[in-house]
Amino acid sequence: MSFLVVYNGQFSPFVYPTGTPSGIPRVTPLKYLKEVHEFKDELSEFEPEVKINHHHHQKIDAYNQVSKKFEEQRKRHYAKDIMTFPVKVISQNAKATEAQELLKKFGFRHLPVINEQDIIVGMLSDRELAAASPDKRCKDLMLERIIVAEEQASINEIAIILLKEKLNALPIINHKREVTGIITLSDILKYVIESTSFLGRG
Repeated sequence: MSFLVVYNGQFSPFVYPTGTPSGIPRVTPLKYLKEVHEFKDELSEFEPEVKINHHHHQKIDAYNQVSKKFEEQRKRHYAKDIMTFPVKVISQNAKATEAQELLKKFGFRHLPVINEQDIIVGMLSDRELAAASPDKRCKDLMLERIIVAEEQASINEIAIILLKEKLNALPIINHKREVTGIITLSDILKYVIESTSFLGRG
């Protein structure tokens, strides 16, 4: 169960929307990596005594660098790898003004709401707080039914959940149901831009 629905502090399994994630393609290496890999294979066919010139060494070095970067990127598959942490949270009994000040201070747009046991019970965004009266408490303004992801949830699945459910942020929890991070659409875009499958495409 990588995804859960939280409502009134109770957790239940999240049912995937139609068409969700079976056979999502993994990150593929750069076309350049394939070309250099083929070149290295060709070199291996020669006798060991054949002298490799400086240009050949450059290609092999390039292959090794791109291959290493690809392997590092390929391992980044989980929420815990790209989530923003530590995450700022707020008590459900805190006043709306406290939440507004927290968002303004740190430049956030989303704020997980927790109860006395530090368990997530809702989510607040700048949208809910925009027109809130100062005497309102977070529990009166927060979204009470929210989706959360566990740290081992895959990045591909998270991207699909955000898209299908029209969400801008997804809280990440550990096995104790404590909030350990948050993933936003910006985090997903940053991951895509930094991935080797995205680099090198015109």
